[in-house]
Amino acid sequence: MTTVTNRTGALLLALLALAAIAVLLSTETAQLAFLQKAAGYTPAGGNSFSGAKTYLDNLQGGIAPLAIPACLIGLSIGGLGLASGQQWAQRTLTGVLIGATIIFLGPQILA
Repeated sequence: MTTVTNRTGALLLALLALAAIAVLLSTETAQLAFLQKAAGYTPAGGNSFSGAKTYLDNLQGGIAPLAIPACLIGLSIGGLGLASGQQWAQRTLTGVLIGATIIFLGPQILA
């Protein structure tokens, strides 16, 4: 019985988190404004490669503080799942490692 209760609680928590994210980023303009603010981007009317590179560098700098706790949580959940023999644990760990690689090594890969 406790396994079913724990699964239900975890599912409910995940659904609430997804609902909160959906509410915060409900419109397309809100998403764009959020990304622009996080990257410190101010449209100057000109589209140049240097402006895009600066935008992506600043965006990585704005996402990294949020990505570190998310990676730790993902690694913890995946590790606990792996230790308990869950089938989804390898996919979770693979996804977290790929995401962390893209976020933290992206600027070096593009350079």
